[in-house]
Amino acid sequence: MARAALTRVMGIAPLLVAAAAFAPGQAGAQTASLPADPVRALSTTPVTPGARYSAGWLQRVLLGEHYRDLWSTSIEVPALDLGAFAGGLTPLRCGGGRQTHSLRFQGSDGRQYVFRSVDKDARRMLPADLRETLVGDVLQDQISSAHPAAPLVVAPLLEAAGVLHVRPTLVVLPHDSRLPEFDCVRTGMLGTIEERPTDGADGRAGFAGARDVASTPKLLELLEPNPSHRVDSRAFLTARLMDLYVGDWDRHWDQWRWARFDDEAGAHWWQPIPRDRDQAFARFDGVIPWIARVYREELVGFRERYPRIFRLAWTGRALDRRFLTDLERPVWDSTARALQVRLSDPVIEAAVRQLPPEYFALNGDDLARALRSRRNQLPEAAAQFYALLAREVDVHASDKAELAEVERLAGGLVVVRLGRRGGLVVVRLWRRGAKGDEPPYYERTFDPRETAEIRLYLHGGGDRAVVRGTAPGPVIRIVGGGGDDELIDSSSVEGTHFYDDRGENRLVRGPETDVDDRRYRAPPRNTGALAFLADSLP
Repeated sequence: MARAALTRVMGIAPLLVAAAAFAPGQAGAQTASLPADPVRALSTTPVTPGARYSAGWLQRVLLGEHYRDLWSTSIEVPALDLGAFAGGLTPLRCGGGRQTHSLRFQGSDGRQYVFRSVDKDARRMLPADLRETLVGDVLQDQISSAHPAAPLVVAPLLEAAGVLHVRPTLVVLPHDSRLPEFDCVRTGMLGTIEERPTDGADGRAGFAGARDVASTPKLLELLEPNPSHRVDSRAFLTARLMDLYVGDWDRHWDQWRWARFDDEAGAHWWQPIPRDRDQAFARFDGVIPWIARVYREELVGFRERYPRIFRLAWTGRALDRRFLTDLERPVWDSTARALQVRLSDPVIEAAVRQLPPEYFALNGDDLARALRSRRNQLPEAAAQFYALLAREVDVHASDKAELAEVERLAGGLVVVRLGRRGGLVVVRLWRRGAKGDEPPYYERTFDPRETAEIRLYLHGGGDRAVVRGTAPGPVIRIVGGGGDDELIDSSSVEGTHFYDDRGENRLVRGPETDVDDRRYRAPPRNTGALAFLADSLP
């Protein structure tokens, strides 16, 4: 029987790999703080988060040990008092998660809250005809790779790190006459309740005092038209290093919301609000998860030592390459060292103590030991992360008319500056002190020992880009985009490439300039046999 089971499972391994590769959820929303007395703990209820994840030795060998002992352990959890929490909660609508059962509430305190189930429905990731098959069973079983109480531990760690975050509380949904009309949840369901980051009503400050709160797509829409909207790259770096620290590999674009804070100069600074911590501290062991990792390298488990940073940071690569491009190596080093100080042994101990006592007895010491070890290795992990992003760098301007200057300096160093055209003259012209000039809003020096290629995207507007210098160094690629642009190469070395197929452009070539004005057609996406799965990726 054991051999037959093994043959049956391994015979569909490609499907299992494909299914497991798309298992992580995309749900939930978060904010800063909960009311002082979020639940009325007059009584607690014994709950077993996932008794179905208990397994015998063969299943544990094939599908992994994971956190089955935690999922199958009964814990005491308070019931959520819908009449007392936040002055009273009114159900609004079901959330849109692919796996998580979630329900939004409006609190009488003017804030929104969201309930998120601890257990997930992974079968919803599959086509309907695969959900009630062995593939669906195996995929559902892999939910046991997640730590069922991870968000409770991550929140105080983020607090210590200075990252905007929500504070979830573990609760059980009570019997309430208003809940049956929402089929996404049920009475007795175990989950967390947390504030949902939103704008403030009637002109009031929103989450954490922010002037505005945006999704990632909305943020990108605001960044392109105007450089006055900027991401706080240091805050984002801190948040991403914390992702590495807690082993949260599932950090795609929809795992973030963004809070806007304005400065006296009129700039709008957006700080990240990470959400959905289901994959923090995840474990991937067993034969089938090992096969899945061959196909999907980002499926990495949480251990005392960091895995390859390329794998751990993979799902966040799009935002990393967009929002971390202005930070030089010393900033990364100092940020990692600052986090080491903030994540002290008492902070780690207090965070792990947020586990239910039954979980702490089983997992608390191991988790605390791993967190201390990873804290000690954080500078090395940050250095690897920096090197990964510094090799090829994408620099984005906006749709305003802008001036870009690229200086090739001795030793192969390259300085890139961006500023507003008309109100700003960069470097040599700027140093003449023209009235009304502003400093560049982007400036970074690139080291050829770290960077092989710099790609500067000017986007829309009538832009002017100038390349100067006599020293060879990294390859420079400048993409003009829309508008009537001036692209000028005053350098005398090779390695400068101009691309622009739109507008009435003025091109000034140097002796080694390469110009490409051919019409660009984007290749089609998701044409493979598993396109239905690829479509679920950002």
